[in-house]
Amino acid sequence: AASTPYRDRSHFAGQDILETLGRGSARDGWLNRAVQAVGGSALAVGYDLPLALRGAGPATNWSPPVFRPASEGLLDRLQDLYQDHPTLLEPLSMARDTNAQDVSMRSRANGPAAQYALAAKALGQLMIAPGGPNIGMLSFDGWDTHANQATPFANRLSGLDTAISDLKTALGAAWQTTALIMCSEFGRTARENGSRGTDHGTGGLVMLAGGAVRGGRVHGDWPGLRTKNLHQNRDLAPANEITAVLKGVLRDHFSISQSTLQNKVFEANSSIMSGLIK
Repeated sequence: AASTPYRDRSHFAGQDILETLGRGSARDGWLNRAVQAVGGSALAVGYDLPLALRGAGPATNWSPPVFRPASEGLLDRLQDLYQDHPTLLEPLSMARDTNAQDVSMRSRANGPAAQYALAAKALGQLMIAPGGPNIGMLSFDGWDTHANQATPFANRLSGLDTAISDLKTALGAAWQTTALIMCSEFGRTARENGSRGTDHGTGGLVMLAGGAVRGGRVHGDWPGLRTKNLHQNRDLAPANEITAVLKGVLRDHFSISQSTLQNKVFEANSSIMSGLIK
């Protein structure tokens, strides 16, 4: 039942709120501000540097040498552009067929489980390398299951499970001093919709793992699933602040002072959850 202050249902706005957390329209991320408070550096594994890591602190990204296939939208626009140019239209049509086959092959051989595992393994190896970063970030997409969600959602959960295991293996002994935070911009609705999926919700889940975490327990208030307790009669109520969890981990794992967390990393008026770190 954890949530950011965001109460609407846009992925883009929700993601921005999750990654900035408490600085209004500022375009620097909370994790970059944490890097500045802690020292060291940060690394994201992916094609782009996430908003959470943008800012004045030292942060960069690395991606495996795998090119993303062209999107159908891009190919549609190119086809419209070259509609009256037969010389270009024919090879473009061939490229569309090749791209479709490539996407199909990648989806079978390099689905969510393989992609998540590759990124997690790479992050672990890069973090334990000499001079490696002390803060890392991964961004896994594909969880927007509005229809027929049973199989794809299960596949992504399995992929996440494998990724955590591969990260632990890659970190080796450093896993014992690692705190891993997993969260999303929002949850899913409490009821299945007519398409056998769930829509954008409010209360979600934050999971912690790693040798530094005081595990084996559930923290926070639980509002329940009775209709009268749901947010807007459809969502798990936002009973706990994601920011409170993040503050609790940063304070107790990195020894960032409470005043720094309240005034430089996050908003001053949010709470701090205790007992998350050994």
